[in-house]
Amino acid sequence: MMVAPDAQVDDGFFEVVILRAAGKLGLIRDIRLLYGGRHRNHPAITILRGRKLVVEPLDGTALLVEADGEPIGQAPATFDILPGALTLRD
Repeated sequence: MMVAPDAQVDDGFFEVVILRAAGKLGLIRDIRLLYGGRHRNHPAITILRGRKLVVEPLDGTALLVEADGEPIGQAPATFDILPGALTLRD
């Protein structure tokens, strides 16, 4: 799957992909677009880039936060890019 096809591991930006609520049938129909990264222009998708990410629930209810498909905590949460914090090798 290419959820964030334009993301670069070393550009210093978060790439956030937001999928607005769609019916189950629409989700099943459109999920195939992820495999080729063809979902970028889908009307239910918003892609944002930034160096800092703040996650806050709009209505004050509990909101679980996931990163790369894994649960990491609850909102509110703040994430910052730390350039050069990790050394990656090919």
